[in-house]
Amino acid sequence: MSTELVRRAKALRLCSNVQNSKGRDQDLKLLIQALESQTLEIESLLKHESFLSQALDPNGNLIPFKPRPFKSPSPSKMKVFDRRFCIKTPCLIEGQSFEERRKLAFEIHTRSQNHIFVDSDSLGKNWNGNVSGLDSCTLFLPEIQSLNEGQQSLLDMSLQSEDGPLIVGSTRSTLQDLKHLKEINGEFLERLSQAHFRMQRPLSEYLKMGFFKLFLESLV
Repeated sequence: MSTELVRRAKALRLCSNVQNSKGRDQDLKLLIQALESQTLEIESLLKHESFLSQALDPNGNLIPFKPRPFKSPSPSKMKVFDRRFCIKTPCLIEGQSFEERRKLAFEIHTRSQNHIFVDSDSLGKNWNGNVSGLDSCTLFLPEIQSLNEGQQSLLDMSLQSEDGPLIVGSTRSTLQDLKHLKEINGEFLERLSQAHFRMQRPLSEYLKMGFFKLFLESLV
């Protein structure tokens, strides 16, 4: 489909070059711009579709959903500035309950304006860590201690790039304990834990205090 749009755009551009009427020329230029813009969008979607169809287990935990308005808390909990808040910072979630860690990861995802939430476990045990094709997704790592050296290295490269997914790591261990593990890449851990959430209570209790406050505390 994208190839056909490119062909049509090139044909219209050729018509524009030989068209003598200035009014018609402007119409053609606007149409060309619309077609080329649509082509880029379609190519991006095809790229995601190809990556996910190859990498994901058919029974994987992929949660697609349509873009929706930013989720705003009640005015009594946050100021106007907080309602414009959008997360783009890599996060590490520390806590004993996997379910609560996953809930917080998805809460972060809903505030990231990404469209797809991907659990790395759904990619299979031997996935190679290459996430360059997931640039409009949130990638959740259920337990970062289960990542091998190659996966950590590739994820670290993604964390240093402006492209790629929002990476949200999760672990039962404390951050201090992780820093002393030889199996964990220190630079990867440092970049992943730019925001560090310590979960000692259910997520619902933290949200009552206001998510923006919770996130600010995670940056300390």
